[in-house]
Amino acid sequence: MKKILSVILLSVISSLGLAAQTPPNPDVSETVFTNTKVTLSVTADGTSPITYTWFKNNVQVATGTSLVFNSIQTADAGVYKVTASNTVGSAESNNATLVVIVPVAPSNVKITIIKG
Repeated sequence: MKKILSVILLSVISSLGLAAQTPPNPDVSETVFTNTKVTLSVTADGTSPITYTWFKNNVQVATGTSLVFNSIQTADAGVYKVTASNTVGSAESNNATLVVIVPVAPSNVKITIIKG
């Protein structure tokens, strides 16, 4: 079963040019299973056009308003953030930590009999 997880990172980015005047937003974290579809989405207030640059563990990985993993893997786990930019300036999102785990089927199933 495919699950779409949308982490909205930018109720986290403030209006461009006003970033220093707004309080910081808390970081977010989500745990997902491997092989599921996960979408990280971002929006920002400001004058268009706004460009978005995605970072994973402080390394640039993509651009655009969404980062889509059609079949997420453990290598995709990490701390993500986005920088939104326009001609006036830029603002950075909070961190979104993505934890990816491998689901494990039940094993070693035992019956216990309790008397009394």
